[in-house]
Amino acid sequence: MKRTVVVIDDFDEMTDAVADVLESDKFDVVCFSEARAALDYINENKVEVVITDVRMPEIDGTEVIRRLKETDPLIQVIIMTAYPSVYLIIQMLEAGAVDFLIKPFDVEILQRAVEQALDRFQRWEHLKIEYVKQKKKKLNDRRAS
Repeated sequence: MKRTVVVIDDFDEMTDAVADVLESDKFDVVCFSEARAALDYINENKVEVVITDVRMPEIDGTEVIRRLKETDPLIQVIIMTAYPSVYLIIQMLEAGAVDFLIKPFDVEILQRAVEQALDRFQRWEHLKIEYVKQKKKKLNDRRAS
């Protein structure tokens, strides 16, 4: 079964380069140049890993992470940026990113980051089932009160 990786960057050259590296019989790579379209896609499809740029028009990387984590707290988000700073990286990790890539990055680093994120998602997937059950129970309890 192929695993889905979404790539979000307002520069098509970057999304194309990432897709060229990752597309294989293991991965389906879906690319977006607009965060809003990517978020809509992710809400409708099973996505395990998202690789997103930080600086984008409309919706920045922090907001992308926030919205993704609201939808699926276990989704694995890897950020990429050409403008790294300790503050930015810590901010993204605190928001829920699991890794970061500094542009330009080595192909092997990208592949390793995605493999680790997919492994983590798979290990944690059973927790998601329990999380959904608890969330539904809380919602039903609120409705009953």
